[in-house]
Amino acid sequence: MLAEGAAGDGAASDAEPGDGGMPEDADDAQSTLGAGDGGESGCGPLTTILNCGGCGVSCDTTRSLGAACAASDAGVMTCTYTGCASGYADCNPAAPDADGCDTPTTTTSNCAGCGNVCDTTHSVGATCSGGTCVYTGCASGYADCNTTAPDTNGCETQVSGTSCNECGSSCDTTHSMGGACGTNDAGAATCTYTGCASGYADCNTTPPNTPGCSTSLSSITACAGCGNACDTTHSLGAGCNGTTCTYTGCAAGWADCSETAPDTNGCESSLSSLSTCGSCSNVCTPPANGTVACNGTGCVVTCNTGYTHCGNTCTNVMTDNSNCGTCGTTCGSGDSCSAGKCCASGTHNCGGTCDSNTSVNSCGSSCTACPAPSANGMATCSGGTCGITCNSSYSATYSLCGGECVNEKTDDNNCGSCNSPCTGGATCNNGTCTCPGGDISCSGSCVSKSSTTTCGGCSNVCSTSNGTPSCNGTTCSYTCSAGYADCNTTAPNTGGCSTQTNTTSACGGCTACNTTTGTPSCATTGTGTNTCTYACNSGRADCNVATAPDTDGCECPTATCCGTGCQTEHSTGISSDADYYNCTATGTNETNATNACTAVGATGCAASTSGCCGICFLGGQSASSVCGTLSGTCYCWQYSGPAAGHVDTVTGTCSASCGSTGDPSWN
Repeated sequence: MLAEGAAGDGAASDAEPGDGGMPEDADDAQSTLGAGDGGESGCGPLTTILNCGGCGVSCDTTRSLGAACAASDAGVMTCTYTGCASGYADCNPAAPDADGCDTPTTTTSNCAGCGNVCDTTHSVGATCSGGTCVYTGCASGYADCNTTAPDTNGCETQVSGTSCNECGSSCDTTHSMGGACGTNDAGAATCTYTGCASGYADCNTTPPNTPGCSTSLSSITACAGCGNACDTTHSLGAGCNGTTCTYTGCAAGWADCSETAPDTNGCESSLSSLSTCGSCSNVCTPPANGTVACNGTGCVVTCNTGYTHCGNTCTNVMTDNSNCGTCGTTCGSGDSCSAGKCCASGTHNCGGTCDSNTSVNSCGSSCTACPAPSANGMATCSGGTCGITCNSSYSATYSLCGGECVNEKTDDNNCGSCNSPCTGGATCNNGTCTCPGGDISCSGSCVSKSSTTTCGGCSNVCSTSNGTPSCNGTTCSYTCSAGYADCNTTAPNTGGCSTQTNTTSACGGCTACNTTTGTPSCATTGTGTNTCTYACNSGRADCNVATAPDTDGCECPTATCCGTGCQTEHSTGISSDADYYNCTATGTNETNATNACTAVGATGCAASTSGCCGICFLGGQSASSVCGTLSGTCYCWQYSGPAAGHVDTVTGTCSASCGSTGDPSWN
């Protein structure tokens, strides 16, 4: 049924946006719907859980179960539910009840049900948990004596006096004296007592301690004191007489060896232990050289291998003077037990006979026959150990090596010391292995020191590269292949023909080409040998170029040669002029005088002779010169006479004069 002014007459224009087109008087319209009249509106029937009594009124299905839309007793359409999800309740059921089970039942306002408010009046720390109110404590003078869920009344009971904050209880007066309610060190209310009746004790003082002195000191759980529990593990018939535990007996294999009151450990001792073996007083002590065990009735001794149980000890009957051979057999004064037989001092038992301790035929406890060397010594026995004494004399001293007495100065197998054999043909000479004939020992063998592989020493191997070696016993020498030379001959000279002779540093041999008078190169001659050739510096010449290997370079200080030799250097005797060179030998003759005159550039050079030089009747002689004029001065190069070899300066006519040996020299 539609409300008056419904669709078709313009009434829809009064609806607010978002309200599903429901008119403002929708509530009035809802109230007029009959329970079964199938009322409708613009959103369809108003009897569904999506539109219950009004458009958009949706019944809750989130926390509500069995949602439906039905008319209430008042005839109003409302949501109904069969139940709620756990932890929720429908605390506001007023129509249309669209929110359903919206109230949590775990809060202190609705604990386990709608309206269940946890107490805060006399209760402290209220929370809701597990379907009931829970409190951390009560206000002073109150207690929570009725804890039935949901316990909303909390600390509902006022307590005081001898009840000491304990619901339905009071401090004990039966076996306790002077009971009163006080506080402990933590501030908690608790009963305190001035004492206990005889035979009782206050063993549980947990607040509020209303039982007080409730523990009997004649019980087997608190015998003569709190916590003194009588043993029931290995003890039988446990009881308490108020002072100590009592027992009717012990379990098999156990005994009550410590009965000191209150004797709570009872039958504490095992009769199989070493400290109480078979009885409380029997202690098993292990002997030296053995062990001890308990079989439940007595101690059982087991001796180590080589020892015998005699009395309370484990002894070696092979050496024990008090138990020699058997227990109780005692050796007489001065005798000693040897291998189970009493023997006199200085002897020992060998096969039932007491032999001397120094016998080489039965030495020591093992009765060993001592071996003797094949020569130069004898066997000994001392302190039970075999030995050998080697001979010694002025001519030879023998040493013990491997059971034999040897002369280490001559023995080839023990030369100088034991186990030092001479090998490879060497023999022992005064304690040193020596090779015959001046050979040397290399890697245990005698080898020739003239061999090219051991030339003067074990590691001296003459080189075979680029030549053929030989050895004179000290150093290597070589016949080198063409183009190579042996330039380092320092002994042992194992490097050999290592130098190539086709370089300027070693051309045709071990000497380098000269580099100070020209630029060298190394060339091969027509005979196949190498020789130095030069591009000479200015003013120098290589006149012996044909003489290989020509290492002296451009040896002549002149630009030309006299055959294979250098030009002769001549002095003009005039210091302002350079010397001159030619192929004429030096000497004071006319030719050389003429050459000197022309060499300085003088003019009119000609020979002339002066008269008698000196006192003629006393043997004076004439002087011959070649004279010429240079820069207006006459010079005469005398080649005979007293001043031969000197240059005379002449005034006047340019001709020979006697001159003086004090004049400058020429040649």
